[in-house]
Amino acid sequence: MFVDRVIEGIEDVWRGVRGWTKADHSQYFPIICPHSTNALALHNGSLLSVVRVHGYMGQYFPEQFDDLTQRWAKFFQTVTKDKTAKGFDLFWSYEYDPEGMKEKAGSYREGMIRSAENRGLKIRDILEEEAGLYGDICANETQLLLIVTHIDSLPKTDQKEALTKASQDRLKAIRGAGSMAMQRGVKALEAVHEQQVNKVLTFMENVGRHYNTERLNCYDALKAMRMSLQPATTKSWKARLTLRDSRIRATDNVPGSIKKAQSTDKPLDWTFQLPPSLSEQMVPDGMVDLGRFVLCGDRIYAPMYVSELAVDPEPLDSLIRMCFKRRLPIRIVYSVMANSEQANYWNRLFAGIFSFASTSNKQITKADKAMKQYAEGIGTIFGYGMSITTWAPANAMYDAQGRAMYEVKAIQKRAQHIETLAQQWGGQQKDTHF
Repeated sequence: MFVDRVIEGIEDVWRGVRGWTKADHSQYFPIICPHSTNALALHNGSLLSVVRVHGYMGQYFPEQFDDLTQRWAKFFQTVTKDKTAKGFDLFWSYEYDPEGMKEKAGSYREGMIRSAENRGLKIRDILEEEAGLYGDICANETQLLLIVTHIDSLPKTDQKEALTKASQDRLKAIRGAGSMAMQRGVKALEAVHEQQVNKVLTFMENVGRHYNTERLNCYDALKAMRMSLQPATTKSWKARLTLRDSRIRATDNVPGSIKKAQSTDKPLDWTFQLPPSLSEQMVPDGMVDLGRFVLCGDRIYAPMYVSELAVDPEPLDSLIRMCFKRRLPIRIVYSVMANSEQANYWNRLFAGIFSFASTSNKQITKADKAMKQYAEGIGTIFGYGMSITTWAPANAMYDAQGRAMYEVKAIQKRAQHIETLAQQWGGQQKDTHF
């Protein structure tokens, strides 16, 4: 047992090195296994639930928008004062794709076309042209809400016991070479996680005109994540999460010593039946690092993060309007951390140590001290971040030796537009993320 744990530790370090050096992009994927019907487990044992936001039932009016933002601010103030707040993270992903509506509009018209053909009406060309025109003037929107619960949600006195119990559960879990790790979530977080999810859903169901939401199960949640990364190969894709989902797999990678010790009544190794790792299922092969950009399937992405938030924040509607005029696809992910002490921790730490080095470090140190004084009073502080990405179709060319070269002019132009628009949208400053 001790040897197994040492080998597992070495493998974790090796996977981390491969991810850090970009030798294996699958190591960036943080989800390791399903925990329950609706919750996924991260590598550190934290629990994650995904909620699809179909939309807000009210129309956009400036006065209603101001009232809605004030209610969200009050909700976060209430959440950050909760005793479980330090382990609560919220990620809101909004995707706006003006290129993705044409195909969807055509699929919506397919039922009408079949009905017309059954009645002897040959109007396929008319309806397909109508769907194409409709798709050209519309855009596809997707919103996902990710709710994460960390071990910090538990009282200090309960955290050690919860981690010990989680370690014991992991030792009892079935395992296999190159297979999905099972039972990695901390079971002590289940009740707290459900409370945090219900808080968010209850608020969204009752605020203003209320949101139309749907909590996704593990299969639908993973499919929605993969659809945002590689939609071309995800339409008929389904995650393999249990033994029932998997066919018999090859056992070539299983060490010989384990094969010899394998018994028929109680198998030690379940490689033959366990599903492959989630990172292998979710992150496609053949990802190529193109410097500021990354090739993933038939798309080239330009990931960025906001290094300095808006000086004068504006409604999201203004950014969407500018993207629509330029036919720019965009995905924005907002992150809210109730534990503000961990937000930008290393930057604040080094700025405090080397405050003499630059004016920027002095400003960060003064702001950090002011925030602490504000929190010691009646103030409420939470960490806030934002990342942005856009994409373009991948066009490959091949030289005489058969090596692939990728055209990046389209993605460069789109990335420049996004940087310019985001700066105009309240004054955000960005940096490359990959």
